[in-house]
Amino acid sequence: MAEASIRSFIAAPVPPPAKEALQQLAASIAGAGDVRWCTSEQYHLTLKFLGDASPRQLDRVAAALHTIAKNRSHFMVELQGLGAFPRLDRPRVIWVGIAAGGEDLKGLAQQIEKVCAPIGFNREGRPYRPHLTLGRVRTPRELAALASRLDAARAVSFEPFPVEELLLMESRLQPGGAVHTVRARWALRG
Repeated sequence: MAEASIRSFIAAPVPPPAKEALQQLAASIAGAGDVRWCTSEQYHLTLKFLGDASPRQLDRVAAALHTIAKNRSHFMVELQGLGAFPRLDRPRVIWVGIAAGGEDLKGLAQQIEKVCAPIGFNREGRPYRPHLTLGRVRTPRELAALASRLDAARAVSFEPFPVEELLLMESRLQPGGAVHTVRARWALRG
């Protein structure tokens, strides 16, 4: 009998004060365009999307993350600037950028990428770009109004916060959006 696959990813958590500030930012933009805004429970800094994984694969990932965490020091991250993929005037994914701590996140993502490849996870085709997803555009309805609000809010900045742990997350797709559950967590070295 085949093992059920588990949709999963690796992330760093965002503390409650930053989540509140992100929700306020999303609320200030909401009302223009057709956007599915992330809930505060969905805010995180993705380091690697694994996709569908077997429980055995996730056990191996967990062992690798344990080793990474005990050898990596915690660091500070500052969220700053609003943007969109592919572009601000044609948004599909609305994100908040990283002003400080981006190189630490990149280094962590590269380490994770390196240990996940032999476990059977494809390497990313694009370079890692640290960001926090705020929402996803569903349809092009009212795109010009949305782009205008995004442009007006571009210079947003937030209080820095520490990245002190790694999370192995499960993501279940539901009609109202993805539901994320922490499967395991590891503290980074102090």
